[in-house]
Amino acid sequence: KKFTFDEESLALYDAVAPTKPVAEFEAVLAQMSARLPGEGSLIDRYDRYKEGFIIPKTRLDRVFQEAIRGCRGRVPSVQMPMQERFTIEYVTGKSWSGYNWYQGNFKSLIQINTDLPIYIDRAVDLACHEGYPGHHVYNVLLEKNLVKDRGWIEYTVYPLFSPQSLIAEGTANY
Repeated sequence: KKFTFDEESLALYDAVAPTKPVAEFEAVLAQMSARLPGEGSLIDRYDRYKEGFIIPKTRLDRVFQEAIRGCRGRVPSVQMPMQERFTIEYVTGKSWSGYNWYQGNFKSLIQINTDLPIYIDRAVDLACHEGYPGHHVYNVLLEKNLVKDRGWIEYTVYPLFSPQSLIAEGTANY
C-alpha cells in the first residue's frame, strides 16, 4: 500500500506534522523579497546574499571547534560522564551535511560533509544538533542513565525510523 506523508509519519513516529495555510508562507516571502535588493527571483537574490557567509574549507575546523566550545558551554546543568567525548571527521560523498555516529562508552564520531557549502549559521546548528546539547548528549545520557545505571540492555539497540528517532531529532533540534 502507498501511504500519504501523514499516514507514513503517523505509522513510523506516532506524529503528524502540522499544516500551515499557503498565505502564511506567501506573507513571509513578500517580506523577504522587500528586504533583499537586486535583480532576479527571490531565491537567486537570497543565494547571492548567502554566499558571503560560506566558511572557507581552510577555516572549517577552527570554526567548528569554536562553535562546539560555545555550544558545550550552554549545557552546564547536564551532568556528563568524565570520559565523554567526540571526534569530528570531515568527509565527502554523503547525502547529508552532518551525522553523529554514537560509538558507545560515551563516545561519538561526528562527520561533516564538505561537499556542501557550509554557512556560518549551519556550523553553529550542526555543532548544537550533532554535539552539545544534541545527539551526542542524548546518546551519552541514554547509555549512562538507562544502560549503565539501570541495566536496560535494550537501549543499546537504536531503532532508526521509529518513535525514538522523533524524540532524538526533536531534542537535537530543540
